[in-house]
Amino acid sequence: MATRIYDGDPKKFARAMYQLAYMDDPPLYIPLHRVAIEAARTKGEELIQTAEEYASWSDDVYYHVSQN
Repeated sequence: MATRIYDGDPKKFARAMYQLAYMDDPPLYIPLHRVAIEAARTKGEELIQTAEEYASWSDDVYYHVSQN
């Protein structure tokens, strides 16, 4: 018997992919596993922490895009 190298419900994953394919505005990235959810949360927390730590660097910094 083959060893499973994944866990979870592949049919549920397939349904989620099908739903994404038919969404009007699907997310660019979507974590679809408990490990992916945890990784996304960790990355999000790190990004928020960095943004808070260096927020003052953005004070009075402007970026102007010309409207040709």
